[in-house]
Amino acid sequence: MKLAVTLSALILAASSLDASAAPVRWQGEFMITASAGTCDYDPTGDFGRVRFKPGIGGENGAASQFAFFGARYASSFRLDPGMFNTNFKTVQTMYVGDGFGPVDNVVKVRFATSEPSTIKASTDFLAITGQIKGYDFMPLCTVDFKMSLVQRVE
Repeated sequence: MKLAVTLSALILAASSLDASAAPVRWQGEFMITASAGTCDYDPTGDFGRVRFKPGIGGENGAASQFAFFGARYASSFRLDPGMFNTNFKTVQTMYVGDGFGPVDNVVKVRFATSEPSTIKASTDFLAITGQIKGYDFMPLCTVDFKMSLVQRVE
């Protein structure tokens, strides 16, 4: 009996360690709110789901990344290493639509605002606005976006 209680306690402790070690991610909605420059089409009004994993260290690591899941495409943006801030930073990209692969032009992302301004593993809700230069294979197109996200529950 004593052995069973001890084993149960060890299993419970090990399972709680695994849960606390998981990466922290947020998910929610995005919308393209404006476009400027030379765009092949006007993406203003496009919206969909978004997932976000910031490079806050720990199990999240040093890379920050987010992905848009729209009605006709999915695109992801990865900054490795680093955190998005008010400066434009060149990102790695991946696009899935009629085909898939990296975007063949330079893409830069910045977060103009983030509420709260410091993202921690304990943050429940995020509201972010930003811009993407080189959006959707259009090197001279810049879009403004907003994201509303809640922390994922595993």
